Amino acid sequence: MTTHRETAHKSGRYSHAGGLASIDLPREGKRAGGKIEVVHGFAPDPYFAKDGERRGRGKFEVLGQRQQRVAINRKADAIELELSYGRISQAAADAARAYQRVVEAARQGCGGSGWEQGSGGGDHDAAIASRLDRAAELVEWQDSIRRIVESPRPRMIDLAVDDRLSLAEIALRFGYVSRWGRAVVGQAFREALEQIAVEWERRGFPTA
Repeated sequence: MTTHRETAHKSGRYSHAGGLASIDLPREGKRAGGKIEVVHGFAPDPYFAKDGERRGRGKFEVLGQRQQRVAINRKADAIELELSYGRISQAAADAARAYQRVVEAARQGCGGSGWEQGSGGGDHDAAIASRLDRAAELVEWQDSIRRIVESPRPRMIDLAVDDRLSLAEIALRFGYVSRWGRAVVGQAFREALEQIAVEWERRGFPTA
């Protein structure tokens, strides 16, 4: 992905990015019959160091980060779409992505033959231990979600994060076919993510 680097301190990846031209990025707009919608946003630049850091009350805080302009498919999944329209906060999106990373790590840990490779029994034992750790971490995060939000909201989140369904598809899974039903599901999904973000911040879950 081609990017245009610049220094900026933004409140979110879409802050003040919409409509800005750049010869390095594909133009904004829809592709593939609307399945892809390119918009411009910001993301941390991996090629530049952080401007500053500080520690306090047991937390690590980045004071400044060099940003780069990026092209984003806002229809990549439900999380990205809701964030791009400002319907969820950056904190809620970060919480969802953090959970998504845990889910993906646990799924990779169930890959089978890849865990059998190694030169000795120690490698195999370490692989099994890592696999069990990832599974236990997933269970911990899932239990946390269930304690924070009531059913069926945890299932909605799993369908968006793990199965990468759109909110319209999630609504269909719950038997909603009308616009009103889709709106109900969308509102429940957004409220759940915001509640989870607040509670995980309070508990110190690593969502950054």
